[in-house]
Amino acid sequence: MPSTYGFPGSCRLCHHHRVPIHLLRHAKAVDESAELSDESRYLTPRGREDARAIGRALAQLGIVPTAIVSSPLVRALQTAELVAGLCAPELAVTIDEALAPGRSLRRLLAGVAEYEGAILVGHEPSISGLAAALTDRLHFAAFKKAQLLRIEDAQPRWVLFPGDSVTRPCTS
Repeated sequence: MPSTYGFPGSCRLCHHHRVPIHLLRHAKAVDESAELSDESRYLTPRGREDARAIGRALAQLGIVPTAIVSSPLVRALQTAELVAGLCAPELAVTIDEALAPGRSLRRLLAGVAEYEGAILVGHEPSISGLAAALTDRLHFAAFKKAQLLRIEDAQPRWVLFPGDSVTRPCTS
């Protein structure tokens, strides 16, 4: 289902950015339960491997982010740390509350310039909403788990999925 969180016209600044921004949805996590809150959900073994696969692919592509910024939720933070460990081990993952589920993207968009060259790790539906806003679209297709999107010059350039050794052209 496409995102409806886009803010067309709100990110005109993005059109002047030549440095890419990478958006990544967290990898597969365990389900919420009576004993485990949504905020505490952690990656499954498959999710951990998928996050590592994205990190390895980015390293093989020569992509070195300027920063890796994550939602504070466990599954996103674990995804960010596993990716960072393989493509940018010198970077410490930072947390931005604006990437947490249910938060407004407006503050994040207002400061988007500080994230040039970064990987932002978040959740659906807000990560596809952010993609819509950064590309000045009303809608953007929902991200699959551990899907990474590269946006450059306010255009979606390519996507990367776990197991890919090459990027795929963006069709969204």
